Amino acid sequence: MATISPFCALLPALKQISSPAEFFASAKKKFSQNLQSGMYVQKPKEALYIYRIHRAHRSHTGLVACANVLDYINGNIKKHENTIADKEDKMLGLFYQRNAMIKPILLTYPNALAIDALVNRLTIATAPTITMNFEDEEHMFWEISEPAQVADLVTLFQNHVPTTYICDGHHRSASAERHYNDQRNRNPNHTGSEPYNFMLTAYFPVSEIEVHNFNRYVCNLPFTTAAFLEKLLPYFSIMPVAAAFAPSQQNQIAMYAKKQWYRLDFRPEALPDPQRSTIKDCLDVEMLNNLVFEQILEVQDVRVEANIQYLEGVQGNAALQQVVNTAANGVGFVMYPVALEDLLAIANADGTMPPKSTWIEPRMRNGFIVQTY
Repeated sequence: MATISPFCALLPALKQISSPAEFFASAKKKFSQNLQSGMYVQKPKEALYIYRIHRAHRSHTGLVACANVLDYINGNIKKHENTIADKEDKMLGLFYQRNAMIKPILLTYPNALAIDALVNRLTIATAPTITMNFEDEEHMFWEISEPAQVADLVTLFQNHVPTTYICDGHHRSASAERHYNDQRNRNPNHTGSEPYNFMLTAYFPVSEIEVHNFNRYVCNLPFTTAAFLEKLLPYFSIMPVAAAFAPSQQNQIAMYAKKQWYRLDFRPEALPDPQRSTIKDCLDVEMLNNLVFEQILEVQDVRVEANIQYLEGVQGNAALQQVVNTAANGVGFVMYPVALEDLLAIANADGTMPPKSTWIEPRMRNGFIVQTY
């Protein structure tokens, strides 16, 4: 079950911030400096926070709370990606430097009607406590501190959310576990209620989640484009196309090289047998890794291969074209997005996807809401 806890949040002092866009864009590097400068206010009362991000085409509404790190350790908070030790080390160092977590871990869960209804009632009944406007987004928080309302939300999550899934924040979660173990080992009077037992989380139901593609490009092919196309033929049917496009279905990839776009469709004989394969085996990103990066390009480990780089799908095809055009002998791949149900199924099976398989929205910014240690 999901155990959520209210917390005493550290919030930005908006009246002292002349340029919110600049302030939050630099929060990752300047949080400690901004805190010392009085740019944050410590809330004296524990609360939960309904959080809404409104964009031009839609909005996302969730709940910010603290989760017990033991829920992550015990597998009630499920992951779908492995982490990199070096990034964990850096994140753990930032925890100690800041004595805070400055960005929530994004979690999702299957919609629960009772939770949706209560969150909706609370947002309709009162105006937002905090509103931050940006050029392309509006961010709103409703502070929920009335004890009965907090208790209702805590109980509803306990009763209706048995498992949650990490959408964004795998390294923060793993670092929170390391921080917890470190602090617990140093504390002979550990009770389980200390701040290090908890980590800042944002719960958005699956109806509020958008999964986008995460594209990739090779900076320098070891052979000509013509030779590369020849090597792809056993695995794909290849069709040159006149303009940039996005794949319209699974098992289709858009490729860009030498200012030419190609449509790649996996040949049926190249696809794994779904009766004998895992969901991960059938993902386009996994097959691209296995057939193209490993077999054709002879990459030993895509997680550490500097010649392979990644680009968020939301940046669009133009951004991919630009980086490929400036590369020595580059080629780019536009992927079809991984289905959310596949992500959840892989997590339920305690599996992991290749690195940079998904770009998930909503995207929360550093320094909007902070948990202190």
